[in-house]
Amino acid sequence: MRIIPGINVQNTEELLMRLKQVDDIYKAFPEDEPWVEIDVADGGFTRGYTTWRNVNDLKLFTREEKPFQIAMHVMMNQPEDVVEMWAAADIKRFIFHLETTASVEMITSICQTKGIDAMIALAPPTTAQHAIQYLKLADSVQVLAVSPGVSGQQFQEEVLEKIKFLRLQFPNMVIEVDGGMNPETAKKCLEAGASQIVATSYIFKADDPIRAYAELREIGRLGN
Repeated sequence: MRIIPGINVQNTEELLMRLKQVDDIYKAFPEDEPWVEIDVADGGFTRGYTTWRNVNDLKLFTREEKPFQIAMHVMMNQPEDVVEMWAAADIKRFIFHLETTASVEMITSICQTKGIDAMIALAPPTTAQHAIQYLKLADSVQVLAVSPGVSGQQFQEEVLEKIKFLRLQFPNMVIEVDGGMNPETAKKCLEAGASQIVATSYIFKADDPIRAYAELREIGRLGN
């Protein structure tokens, strides 16, 4: 099970600081494929909570400043309006919420044309049964284990059944779980069938982010 550092910040300065920390993590574990997931929110879908979302920052970074595979987790209504904008910033995965759009086929088609992974995210109230018809259009799925918005929330245990159901329905699909991660919840996600998890607060609020990543990594290796 892959561990992906997540970034949920307010401004460019914080983003740069987090990217430097992610770089340090992957320098400590050069054998790991370097992914990072960045949250963006404008407050509409996230009940007023907003994040950094300046696409020009990513466009201006040199390759040395972003030597990672970048996934954008777009917690915004009408993600079809911004998919091409983010795709132009050299991202590798576009994550959008099923709850925020009536244009799933359009978004997945654009992603396919641009050569990026289309991942559909499901907030806790959204059932896996409802999502099945849409997931057939996507490359991968994210199970959000917290309410969309701020990082540091408590893991919602009921999502474990959703993960199990999705794994039965889609044996080969990448299933990502985001939110409320620590070694205990990571192990539960692994056992339920998750392919990868995203950890934000557990890594970056730790005194030693590299050690926190390593702890989660040890859990992930149990599934290899």
